[in-house]
Parts: sequence; C-alpha cells; structure tokens
Amino acid sequence: MTKREVQCKSCGARMEAEYIHAGFSDEGFLYCDNDQTVLKFSSFDPVYQRLVGAVHPWVLAEEKKVDELKRVEDNLIPCPCGGHFSFENPLICPVCKGVFSEPIAKNIYYIVLGKMIDGEKTNVWKSTGV
Repeated sequence: MTKREVQCKSCGARMEAEYIHAGFSDEGFLYCDNDQTVLKFSSFDPVYQRLVGAVHPWVLAEEKKVDELKRVEDNLIPCPCGGHFSFENPLICPVCKGVFSEPIAKNIYYIVLGKMIDGEKTNVWKSTGV
C-alpha cells in the first residue's frame, strides 16, 4: 500500500488515499455504488471458491466472465451505507459524488479513501452455505 495524494477526475478535489496495486494478486476488490467504501476479499476464501472455483477475480474480469462476476456480487453483503458492491462500479468522490476512479474491473489499481471492508477480518458474504 502506498499513501499518496490523488485527484478527483470530476471536480479536481485533492485528498490523501491509499493507492494499491491489485494486479496478479489473490485479492478481489469492488466499490460501492453509493459511497467510497471498498470491499476486499481473498480468492482463497472458501465461500468465493464455492461460488466460482479456484480462479482469481482479475481473471474473471479480464475474461469477462459475467455470470461468475454477478454470482460473486449477488452473494456479497450490502455496504453499511445501503449501497451495492459491483466490479463495474467506479469509485465515487466524497466531495462531488462524481466518478473519482474507474471501476476495478478496468483497473489493476484500487484506491481507498478511508473506508474499506476487509474480508479477512469481516465476513463479507451473505451466507456461508452457498
């Protein structure tokens, strides 16, 4: 993780954020459609593997495996704000609510503006008996 100053593409607001390289890792990341929350999980998580097998999330996105991506999204908990996590959601700017960063599915980096749900510390799945 690298802390750095980032700038909103919509309004130009600058703020400090964690800028994290996700390419070729064992982690999956999704943004909320309502606020800046990022949800992170491991591709070795047993629930994730029951949903789509032993495949890394970036492979699903790269190969456009829409059914598998949707299966993962449909089984994730909602965001605490009430929003929905999706591989296609862009990061929303906390200042203007515009697009801050491209969706995870189109980017090998993700940005944390302070709100992250870590699947290794919190259960991110609606149920464990998929």
